[in-house]
Amino acid sequence: MNIDVGASLDSLRTVTLEGEEWSARELMPFTGYERWERFRDAISRAIQSVEVSGLDPADHFRGAAKMVLVGSGVSRQVEDYRLTRYGCYILFQNADARKPEIAALQQYFAVQTRKQELTPLRAVPTNFAEALELAAEEARRAEVLEVKVAALTPSAAGGLWAFSGTVRGDFPEHQYRAYGTVITNGSHYGERVCRVA
Repeated sequence: MNIDVGASLDSLRTVTLEGEEWSARELMPFTGYERWERFRDAISRAIQSVEVSGLDPADHFRGAAKMVLVGSGVSRQVEDYRLTRYGCYILFQNADARKPEIAALQQYFAVQTRKQELTPLRAVPTNFAEALELAAEEARRAEVLEVKVAALTPSAAGGLWAFSGTVRGDFPEHQYRAYGTVITNGSHYGERVCRVA
């Protein structure tokens, strides 16, 4: 699966108070299924699989309705499901694996599910002070990311990429060659400017 499809799947994700979820209708274009009825059969098999394993399918496959345009500006309500990450994982395990799209989705959700399992759970704030501290931490993290993105953005003058800040450690200059020719102040500490070749 290429990066664009993975990014698209991430962009389709909705984060709620209960966690992450995806719309089955929005996922369907990535599956190789052309008819909802066939895709719904895979959803039914996944629901049955979850039931047999002793879990409550309603925790992972929530029935929903979606409004779609059918032509001439007329919209109608159609069946949909809201799926958790685990629900997506089980769905694509029960879908037609002969489709290359399904094989790619199986791999994507298996990898993403494993990453989520390995990520340590963050403590949920129990009072206002903890919630405020968590919000401040998230704001600091967002500011740091904005600075990093700005530093990696090419300047308008001649395709220069400026990396500023302190480089920690003694890194040989060839390690920076991936970005192009390195123009440096001669030190392994301080600002480095790279022209993209």
